[in-house]
Amino acid sequence: IVLEPSFGACSFLASSRNRLQELDCLDPAQQLFGCDIDDSAFLNHLWPLFDWRDDLTERFQSGDFLSVTPDVFPQSFDVVIGNPPYVSNARMTAQQKAKIAEVFARYPYKVSKRADLWVYFILHSLQFLHTGGRMAWILPGSFLQANYAVTVRKVIEQNFGRALAIQLGQRLFIS
Repeated sequence: IVLEPSFGACSFLASSRNRLQELDCLDPAQQLFGCDIDDSAFLNHLWPLFDWRDDLTERFQSGDFLSVTPDVFPQSFDVVIGNPPYVSNARMTAQQKAKIAEVFARYPYKVSKRADLWVYFILHSLQFLHTGGRMAWILPGSFLQANYAVTVRKVIEQNFGRALAIQLGQRLFIS
């Protein structure tokens, strides 16, 4: 069961569906869930990816992932994947910062007020993952370099038996 918290153009969802088909999953679309704040992601990417007869409202949430709680989905997830928004702290709106403060007031994580938006996506997504689940993200270089990312790396270390970060020397995802 796969969650993509900011599915955008649905590249990860399409790849997940294809992989599940290769593994002989009977109905891979039923194992995919997601969230996105952009209505065009639903209209231009999500709906064409699935059979129009599917009721996607239980599996796909329209809105800010940081406002979504795990109970809106019918179960926890085996996998959380994605490419979270790389919005810098300086470019976050006052409304985004207020939502982050509200959501993270109930979490034990001490996150620097300088953290970029992707940090909160990673930490929030842990609440959706069941014990033994896996995560895979495409993250900016600040994951390995920024002081505010220390918390994320520590939380990953505490929650997973193994972790791997691969740093790419060049842009491979140009298109």
